[in-house]
Amino acid sequence: MLPITLYIPCYNAERFLDRVLPAVKTQTYPIARVLVIDDGSTDRTAELAEGHGFEVIRHDGNRGLGSARNTALRTASTEFVACLDADVVARPDWLERLAANFDDDRYVGASGQLHESVLDSLADRWRDAHMRQDWGAERIEDPEFLYGNNGLYRRQALIDAGLYDERCRTNGEDVSMSESLRERGQRVVYDPTAECEHLRSDDIESICRTYWNWHFFNEDLSDRASLERVKRRARKRLLKKYMRGDFKRGRFDLAGLDLYMYVDWRRRAAARFRAAETRRGPL
Repeated sequence: MLPITLYIPCYNAERFLDRVLPAVKTQTYPIARVLVIDDGSTDRTAELAEGHGFEVIRHDGNRGLGSARNTALRTASTEFVACLDADVVARPDWLERLAANFDDDRYVGASGQLHESVLDSLADRWRDAHMRQDWGAERIEDPEFLYGNNGLYRRQALIDAGLYDERCRTNGEDVSMSESLRERGQRVVYDPTAECEHLRSDDIESICRTYWNWHFFNEDLSDRASLERVKRRARKRLLKKYMRGDFKRGRFDLAGLDLYMYVDWRRRAAARFRAAETRRGPL
C-alpha cells in the first residue's frame, strides 16, 4: 500500500462539502491523513470539515490556490499526496485506481476523469462542451498537462520541481507544475478509469470570467501587440473553432454563447489594456 495524504484546498466551499467529504471516507484505498486547507474562507467551510472529522489547516487570509497546495505539501509527511478540488466528488475506487499506476516506477503523477454532473443552465452545458477538465475516455501517457482537480503524486517530485507557483491564485498552477515536471524529465499519466463528479454550476457571467482567467490570468496586456494577440486568439478559438463546431452539431444555443464570449473577451482585453495605459501614464 502506498502511504498517502489526501488534501482538499477550499475557499468558501460550504455548499459542496457535505457531498465531497463523505466520498473521501468511502474510498476503497486506505488514506493515512486527510487535510482540508481552508484558504481564508468567510463561510462555514472549516466548521463543516471539522464536523466530518477532518483535520483543518487555516490560512489567515485568501492566499490563492497555489499557496493552498503548497501548505498541504509542506504539512504532509507521506511519500504520496492526493488532491481533490472542493467541488469534486470521488467515486469509491478513484484513489485505488490512481494508486495502481504507481506500480510503474516511471510515473511521478497521475490524474483521473472528471464528469460534469450539473448541466442545468446554458453556461453549464457550454462548460461541458468546451471547458472539460480531463482528457477524455482514453488513457494517455504524458499528456500536455495534468488537470489539478484530482490527482496523486510523489510528494518529493513536486518539492524538487519547486512547489506550485503561488502567483496562480485561481488556476494555472497545474499547468505550471506539469511544465516543471516535464523539464526535469519526469513522467505522468492520465487514467480515465479513476473517475470523479464535478459539482460546479455556472451562469453566463461566471463562465465568461472563469474561461477568461483560464487563458489570460497572467497575461501582460500593456502594449497593442499583446492586445491584438488576444483578439486573434478569441477569433481562432471562439469563432472559428467553437462556434463553427457548435453550428455543425446543431448546438445553436451554445453557438450564441460562443459569440457572446468572443465579444466579452474583446471587452476584457480592452479594459485591461486601458488600465495598463493609465498606470503607465504619458510617455
